[in-house]
Amino acid sequence: MATDGFDLGRLAVLEAGKVARRTGKSVVVVFTRSYGQFGLSIDSDLDPMGMVEQTLDIQQDLAEAQCVCVLDPLGVQWEFEVRLGRPAVQLLSLAESRDAEMIIVPGRHQGRLGRLICPSLAAQVARHWRRELVTVYPIHEASDLRVGRGTARLSEG
Repeated sequence: MATDGFDLGRLAVLEAGKVARRTGKSVVVVFTRSYGQFGLSIDSDLDPMGMVEQTLDIQQDLAEAQCVCVLDPLGVQWEFEVRLGRPAVQLLSLAESRDAEMIIVPGRHQGRLGRLICPSLAAQVARHWRRELVTVYPIHEASDLRVGRGTARLSEG
């Protein structure tokens, strides 16, 4: 499963924990240090890569702390793995190397143009993953945040 340390990632971690507790499986949480998410402009007074590294360090610490707070109380076995590169590529590589049965990712609602310009992690993973994929979406009603679950089962062929 993938997380970025933010609220939607926390919901995905929680869903992974619930699945692990129900099935007796363990959770491998992947945090990807990816530079593609930062639109950098070079300014002579700033160190853009230093700021990017600091930001990624903070996100990584948040994501790992999130796992401790969410998964430890559920009593499931879990590990936190950090990878460098494109998130979908790294997540698929790890899932295949571990012979994972399921991938759980945070989802985001996008318009048609957004999907063309920057496909979501779920869409990128779905193109290549042939096992169960669970995408966790927030559902906002009043001030309530709940998890919506969508599962895509892809057939070979």
